[in-house]
Amino acid sequence: MGDDNAVRLLLVDDDPAFLSMLESLVGGMPGFTVVGVATDAGAAAELARSLRPDLVVADVLMPRVDGLDAARAIHDNSI
Repeated sequence: MGDDNAVRLLLVDDDPAFLSMLESLVGGMPGFTVVGVATDAGAAAELARSLRPDLVVADVLMPRVDGLDAARAIHDNSI
């Protein structure tokens, strides 16, 4: 994964094909490292707690718990 100064990203989307494309696209950009991917808010919250990414990029429209709920849960440590 390399660059110690890279922005560490957690990517969250319920569409695995889009998530894979986004991971390939962003993972190839200088200055960014994808440290994790999740397909739902619960997994995103768990990964955010364990991986401590610099930035979480999440789909706003996901079933049941959306990206905004995931952001609140990550912030509140409630999922």
